[in-house]
Amino acid sequence: MKRMLVLLLAVAGCSQSLGTLSAITIAGGPTAAPVGPRIRGKSCASSLMGLPLGAPSLEAAARAAQRKSGAAELRDVRVSKTFWSIGLYSSECLVVEAAQ
Repeated sequence: MKRMLVLLLAVAGCSQSLGTLSAITIAGGPTAAPVGPRIRGKSCASSLMGLPLGAPSLEAAARAAQRKSGAAELRDVRVSKTFWSIGLYSSECLVVEAAQ
């Protein structure tokens, strides 16, 4: 019985959607020049004792950046992920930084 429990814990996992994008281009392609200052938006989620209490969303981070800019689109977008942990508590964020 203990072996089965250990096996189940060893192979357990999860997956999540990070968001939906309506358009994306690869750096180096023809795009309009960025205008205005860079803005940031982020979406964070926490874990307690390794159990997720939510999931960060790429869409939520992009919408947060878009709200700050007031623009209809974001240009020259960079997405990064941050993670930190203190004992049994951890936090993970997706950060969208873009030009207006």
